[in-house]
Amino acid sequence: MRFKIIIFFLFISSLSFAQKIQNRSTWILKGNVTSLIDIVTFPTVQLSFEKKLSRYISIGSEAGYQLYSFKHPDTTFLSPEGFKVALEFRYYIPRFSKGIGINPILEGIYLGLRPFYRQNQYTAYIPFQTKFDPVNINEDNFGVKNKTYGIFCILGFQRSISDRLLFDFYSGLGIVKRTIENTDLQYNKDSGDHSRGTDLMKFIDKLNLNESSGFWGDLTVGFRIGYKF
Repeated sequence: MRFKIIIFFLFISSLSFAQKIQNRSTWILKGNVTSLIDIVTFPTVQLSFEKKLSRYISIGSEAGYQLYSFKHPDTTFLSPEGFKVALEFRYYIPRFSKGIGINPILEGIYLGLRPFYRQNQYTAYIPFQTKFDPVNINEDNFGVKNKTYGIFCILGFQRSISDRLLFDFYSGLGIVKRTIENTDLQYNKDSGDHSRGTDLMKFIDKLNLNESSGFWGDLTVGFRIGYKF
């Protein structure tokens, strides 16, 4: 089912705009470099397509699947697994797009909207103390299931480095809705348990708990390498 969703989003551009291509370079295939080392959410092997609709407007789709993880807990309740899908609507600002690059198609500074959905599962860890034993520290491994959707406002820059190759750098702010489910969790804040560590570590640990479900602000930064065809 997950592979079907990925395939749907990855090729939705071609299905929606199946027309005779006048310019052979109105399509761009890209690989997302930063998604390979994403430690904020989870790493994925991620590809995207971008299709030119007019001189300054394009639409794209992106999908990625998790093949590995940087987290290796001693006890595993849920094996790391996940996927990401997204659409992207772009407007290349005319003032900053003229005369850019070797073949100035879909190049320059752009603004975009990116609705997305991501889903993953993994095993997390939290150190905590109970109100009955404020001295000894307990170590709790537990399962996490995360479903997140939202939308980003994107500011980016795209430019050719050869006749066919290009790079695409972007950043953006957005709002996301997170739904977290935990399994095999012993830590219980309502019973008086409290997590240990620095304020930053406590905040990171909280992101793995179901109490962090809800709306959040979010930031995205990325870099892609593309091929025109």
